[in-house]
Amino acid sequence: MLTDKREIEIISRAKQKNVRDPGRSRDHFHNIRRDFLDGVVLDGSYIDLGPGQYDFGEIVREDGGTCTGVDFDPAVIELGRYKGFRAIERNLQQLASEPLGETFDGVFNK
Repeated sequence: MLTDKREIEIISRAKQKNVRDPGRSRDHFHNIRRDFLDGVVLDGSYIDLGPGQYDFGEIVREDGGTCTGVDFDPAVIELGRYKGFRAIERNLQQLASEPLGETFDGVFNK
């Protein structure tokens, strides 16, 4: 859920309708974590392919880790940078031909 006025303004320009919804709950991200990563501390370096509103990144940040978002949508990239995340504008289909040149402790894609 986005409550910051600037975050809401930025995400209102997102290409995908569901990403534009500032009232979107983060609950399903917590459910995914509980179901698959229960007891795991996410204090490493992670990549989120298609980060939307950076919900997974916020969970990682709460654990002391870092999260890089990769998306093709300029609004999603701008939101990530505004929220203090590293955000890379790239079509996900190009990752194989244009790798990021680094390793991560995990990959997330909802």
